[in-house]
Amino acid sequence: MIERTEQNLRHIESNLLGVMEEVEELSSYIIYSEEFRQYMTLPVDGEGSDPEEMQRLQDHIRGFFTFHLNNKTYFNSAQIEGINGAQLHLGERVGGDESFWEETAREELGRVVWTDPYIMTRRGWTTGNYTILSLFRVINNLYDISEPIGQVRIRLDERELFAHMTNSYLDPNYEMILLQEEGLVLSHRDPKLVGELYPNKDVIQKIQSGELLFQYENSGEEYYAVTRKVAGTDLSLVSTVREEYILDEFIGIRKTMQIIMGVAGLIGLVAIAGFMLTIIKPITELTQETKRLEEGDFAAQVKVRSQDEIGQLGSRFNKAVARIQRLIETKYKLEIQNKESELKALQSQINPHFLYNTLDMIRWTARLEQAFETGKSIEHLSKLFRISLSQGKLLISLKDEMNYVQSYLELQKRRLGGQLTFSVRMEERIEQALF
Repeated sequence: MIERTEQNLRHIESNLLGVMEEVEELSSYIIYSEEFRQYMTLPVDGEGSDPEEMQRLQDHIRGFFTFHLNNKTYFNSAQIEGINGAQLHLGERVGGDESFWEETAREELGRVVWTDPYIMTRRGWTTGNYTILSLFRVINNLYDISEPIGQVRIRLDERELFAHMTNSYLDPNYEMILLQEEGLVLSHRDPKLVGELYPNKDVIQKIQSGELLFQYENSGEEYYAVTRKVAGTDLSLVSTVREEYILDEFIGIRKTMQIIMGVAGLIGLVAIAGFMLTIIKPITELTQETKRLEEGDFAAQVKVRSQDEIGQLGSRFNKAVARIQRLIETKYKLEIQNKESELKALQSQINPHFLYNTLDMIRWTARLEQAFETGKSIEHLSKLFRISLSQGKLLISLKDEMNYVQSYLELQKRRLGGQLTFSVRMEERIEQALF
């Protein structure tokens, strides 16, 4: 509220100073204008007068002021008076007592005099009163500033001036006051207060003490005021607002904040829910499935819901479990195959032993029956089998190989009768050589 009000007061001050500078420049232009000086000094009647020249000067002056009167709504009227008795009134016809300000301007000897608000009466087709703020100035001789040659007064309509100053910068809920240092109201939204002392003395005292921001009470209501001194003058701009209005604005702000907080809370809940579903839940499931894997359950699987880091972690976990399961199955199958091989080897060892034992039993039975040749053949066959199997060995000694050959040939000799004769010889000291 303070920042906004201070900004508005700066704009209002700028508008007010712009009007004052413009009017003062008009009065200064009159001092330096040859046409204005001639109009106020040339004889009007009698010897040396020139009515046509005076009419020409009057037309130029009227055109000069008409431009400003038509383009600036706050311009009410202007009046030029010369020491030669010439008078020219431009703008709306008004009447009233301005003698006090005329005398004040003479005392100021050519300095600008801004009046307090005063009442002027309309003259013409319409009736009513104006509240006027005027500039009075004595026009001195350009070449002798102690010699007055006339006077100018430029009247401003206070209502139009207030509208021009405030323009769009004043909120209807704010009150703007243009005050003199003594507390006289120069411009206000309420025309009844213009030209009167501001009724709240507390406000006047605080402005006179130089307070820029203060709080005061009026008719049982609390008000806040922001003041600004108008540069180069004894005027102050004051903007006031009821505390109730500020609180009403705060209610709207509070409601807006409540809505924002509610929306933010809802977004937060959605964010938490999304966080739970996209991060916490997948991590919890991954932890549970990891525990299952630790306990030996290789059916553990994580449900992959996304392709983010958590989803990639779950996907890799599933691949790792599948690979471990394949490795375990491979190792298990190898172990089974090894066991089967061992069993077959054991069986292959059992069968020759059974065969050897059976052949030994037959051989001894043949001997008991005194079938020595049969027993001897069975013995050769038994040796042949023993050496052939060799207990699964790939290499055997040369001695065993020769025994194998000896037994094989003996069996062939018995099959062929006397048709086969043979002899087996081997060098000494090579019996243990592997073959």
